[in-house]
Formats: sequence, structure tokens, C-alpha cells
Amino acid sequence: MPILAVPNWSIGRERTVLRQAFDFLESTPVTVHFAEADIDHNRTVTAFSGTPHNVQQTLLGLAEILLPAINLQRHTGVHPRIGGLDVCPFIPIPELCAKGEAHSSLPAGEGWGTNIHGISGESGLGMVDYNSNPAKYIQTQTQESTLQSFITETAQILAQTHHIPIFLYEHSAPGKSLPNLRKGGFGELINRPLNPDFGPNQAHPHLGATVLGWRNFLIALNINFPNTPGAFKTMKHIAAQIRHERQANNPLFAGVRALGLELQAQEIAQVSLNITQPDTTNFDEVISYIEDLAAKQGHHEPYTQLIGVIRDTDLERTLKIHPRPAQIVPTRQATSWQTDWNQS
Repeated sequence: MPILAVPNWSIGRERTVLRQAFDFLESTPVTVHFAEADIDHNRTVTAFSGTPHNVQQTLLGLAEILLPAINLQRHTGVHPRIGGLDVCPFIPIPELCAKGEAHSSLPAGEGWGTNIHGISGESGLGMVDYNSNPAKYIQTQTQESTLQSFITETAQILAQTHHIPIFLYEHSAPGKSLPNLRKGGFGELINRPLNPDFGPNQAHPHLGATVLGWRNFLIALNINFPNTPGAFKTMKHIAAQIRHERQANNPLFAGVRALGLELQAQEIAQVSLNITQPDTTNFDEVISYIEDLAAKQGHHEPYTQLIGVIRDTDLERTLKIHPRPAQIVPTRQATSWQTDWNQS
């Protein structure tokens, strides 16, 4: 059962520690898709995939390196945060099969990591009819149970080792979302009782709390412009307009979260997007909407920046997102991963 992890760390300026973390990551048996730090966000995003055991050990090893170097009481950065390990989503990847073979698990649209029909009150991995296909239903339930056990064990280890409260979210805790759990930031957690799923009922004084769980694939995308006069104000306005359109049920922006940010050290004005429903989002229309509104205010020369990963099936529907090969997660054909899966 392959799993993708995308831990986000509230550290982005300590070069020596980050180099140690990146060297460790490259030495592990996982597939590394992404590992980049940003000095303005003061944040590092890592993305790697592999067997549950290898993913868990890699995450715990990174935590041992990075968490001792983080102190949120002295932390500055443009990105919202509540923890040193701020958020750690796990995304199950469809089991891969060779060209021409029957899929060994669930068909497209019913599989792991897809935008499944319903989050709350549904039986997690996909809408499989027990009566029409009892074997597939049993397989689905077994996979879901395995994933939840992995998440529980990982959360317990992190909470006990680093004395941090862990909040589950998305499929691991239906009804709990990252924006809601992170509302108010680190400062709102200090010196008040908490009710986490694991760990102490007080925020760690330096590391805050961690949000962790199983979610669907999403696309984290930045649209960057030169930070010319008025650019930051324009990006904030565009992000607010996207949020307004989403709340007004404009289907183009369903599941699209947006923030307008200024990256002073890099001289960038940015619209930062989380596209949480990639199966139904027209990526290029969303990007063009931002580019067109910015151009009307005199801001040109945008470029897109993919943070983390994108599925091969999503990439087929865009001409405006340009990932590096390592950022593309195959969901159709066998890759070098297949041997690893068969041995797990």
C-alpha cells in the first residue's frame, strides 16, 4: 500500500539544519518528490512516497532533525501556522499495475486518494456497493483500516516523542478542516487547554501543535508576480475575490482556497492557492482569471510555481502548470515503485 506524505515544517531560513534534513531525506528508501524551503514563508515543504514503514521512518527522522531547531515564539513568516510540524497530510496512492494488466485494487474514480463521493458520514475510500461487489467492498474496508492504523501509530509516536498535541483532520476526523484548526495561529494555542486527538492538552511552548491525517490529493500552486508598486494590494484583492466567488457558489472556484501574500526578500507578490477538488477544477481557467485581473491593474509577467506534487492525470488537463518530473505522481502505469510495493 503506497502512501504519499507531504509534511510542512515551520522552518525556512536555517541553512545548516535544512541541508542536514535534505541529505537525510535523500538517503532514505522513499521516493522524494519535493523538498524546498522558502525564506519569506519561513516554511519547508517536503513530499515523499513509499511503503507505510518507510514513509513513517522518514517522517520521524526528519522530525528529529528539524523540530529542535524551531521556536515559534521567535518565528516570523508570511504563512499561517500553528506548529513546528504544522500539517502532515497522508494521501494513499492507487496501487500501480503494468500496461495492459487489470488493476489490482479499485478502478479509476473509486480508488485511494481520489476525490471520493462524500467525506463526512461515508465509508472512506470510495463508494463500493457491497451487494454488487462484496470482494471489492471487503478490500476497501481492509485498506481503510490499514491506513487509519498507520496514522494512529504515527500520531502517537510524534506526540509522545516530541510532547506535541496532534489534531486529526479531513478523512481521519470528518468535519475538521485545516483552516478551522489553524484559525488564530500559534498565539491562540498558548496558555489555554486544548482537546487534541493525541498528546498533551497544552500546546508545546516552541512547537505548538500539529494537524495530521488522511486527505485527498490537492494541488498547492502559487501565481507569482514582480512586486512592483501596488502588486501586493492587487494580489490580496484577487485572493479575496476568489474567496467571495467560492462562497457565492461559482463552480469555477469550488474548493479553491486563496491568499494574497508579499514575499519581500524575493521581491514577489503572490496569490497562493490550494485547489482541494482537482478532479473537477479547471486549473487553467483559474490561473487565467488571476492573470487577467492582475493585468487590468498593470501587473504582468506572472509565473506558476507548483508546491509539492501533481498527479499525472491532473497534468493532462493543464497547459499552465509546469512541474519537474519528480513532482508528478503516477497513478496509471507501473513504475520503479512496483517492486517496492510487492515486497512490502
